[in-house]
Amino acid sequence: AREERSRRSLERVKDERKRLRTEANEHRDQLLRYLQSQGVKLIEQQDTAAAIAERLDRLSESP
Repeated sequence: AREERSRRSLERVKDERKRLRTEANEHRDQLLRYLQSQGVKLIEQQDTAAAIAERLDRLSESP
């Protein structure tokens, strides 16, 4: 019984991780589209959060 509960718990964790990754990718896509609409140089899909943050900083410093 304990083994079965552990297995179900692990499956829930895996499902939640997958859901969160999907949601994060959707937010990332929205952010990339916004930045590009503001004239920010084309951003690679694999940019890190730090690279995106740096571009946001540059955008906020622009006149």
